[in-house]
This record gives sequence, structure tokens and C-alpha cells, in this order.
Amino acid sequence: MHENLKELFKTRTVYDPDGSPHDLHSNISERECEELFDIVKARAPQYTVEVGLANGVSALTILLANQQTSGAIHHAIDPFQRNYHYCGVAMAKRLGLDAGFVFHEKFPDEVIPRLGPLDFAFIDASHLFDLTLMEFVLVDRKLKVGGVVGFHDLWMPSLQKLVRFILGNRSYRLINRRPLPPVSLPKRLVLRALNSNQKFQRYFSRNLLDPFSAMGIPNLVLFEKMQDDQRDWRHFADF
Repeated sequence: MHENLKELFKTRTVYDPDGSPHDLHSNISERECEELFDIVKARAPQYTVEVGLANGVSALTILLANQQTSGAIHHAIDPFQRNYHYCGVAMAKRLGLDAGFVFHEKFPDEVIPRLGPLDFAFIDASHLFDLTLMEFVLVDRKLKVGGVVGFHDLWMPSLQKLVRFILGNRSYRLINRRPLPPVSLPKRLVLRALNSNQKFQRYFSRNLLDPFSAMGIPNLVLFEKMQDDQRDWRHFADF
């Protein structure tokens, strides 16, 4: 991980435009920061967007990883940046990363449709299911095939529901599944029997038949877009 990010996690302090310090909070973890940095650096995206800036940790991570890519531009969208004393914006300038940084103090639906094609997107904003789904749909329309979209806080049921929707209804593949402990043979057989019986599927919840905890989804999840949306207008897979 970049030295500037290590220092940020060490001091747990961010600064506003006036240089006043504020406690770091509402951010991705150090381990998640490392994973985000590595994937962005490896993919070398030209155009990236982030929904939800807060104190700027994920934005700084993307900007620092983008330093190797000539002309890379990162758009950050946050209509509530004032709630964070504009620390997210100030930290990008403080670290000399503002040349490739574009901040939008607007809502996602006001900004994303006006952007060009995207290579990478990170969505970490309200976490309400309907709003996050809207943000995903807006991003998907701009995201190139082969591009990556990430989400944070997968401990939340709203985000877990969104992941089920994406995996069941859209052409995306999970690229950072975490390893799972082995499942005992009896449990595996029971789950297989339940999932193969339509009557059980009708009367039992999906979380019982197919537990989210058994899907290997990390708290910061990354999906690669496999193809543009080509669904028939009648398509629907329950999630």
C-alpha cells in the first residue's frame, strides 16, 4: 500500500480546506484499502467514478493507484460532502492528487449520465437498496465491458440483496470471492435437496436455502462486467 495511505491509517486524521484536523471515520478499512489499491493499479483504468466521497480514503486510494496511468481522471460524487467538512476534497489537494480529480457536489443521477465511458466504479454511498440499485444501473450504462464496479459494506442486508440481483440478473462475475471453510457432507446434501425442490423454494426464504454467508462475498466486493445488457424484456430471476 502507498506510504501516504499508511500514514493516514496511522494518524487516523484528515484535514479540511482550512487545514483543521478531523478524526477519520466512515471509511474503508486498511485491508480493503490495500485490495482496492491493488486492483486499480493492476487494471490501470483511464476513467473512474466514485459515489460517496466522505473523508476521501477510497478516493485517495484510487487516485494514488492511478498515478501510473497518464491522463487518468477520477470523478467523485457526493452531495453531502459538507457533512464531512469537505475533508475528502481537501485531502486530494493536500496530497497533490487534485490534477486528476473531479469533484461533483451533486446527486449521482445528475452526474453519471453526463460522463463518458468508464473503466472502474466504486459505489459506497447511502446503502439504501433502491438508491444503490439506481446507482448501479446508472454506472452499468457507462461501464465498458471488462470494466469493474465495486461495493462496500456487504454486512448490510440491502447490499446483500443487491449482490443477489446482480449475480442472478446481470452479466457480471465476482472477481474477489473470499475462501470459505469446508461444508460438511450432511449439510451440503441437505442444502442440495432443499434447493432442488420447487416446493421448498416456494415456502422457504432464499437466505435459508442459499445463505449469503456461504457465497464467499467479502465486505468490499468487486464485479467485472462481462457484456452489455442483452436481457429479453420478460427476463426476471428471483433474488
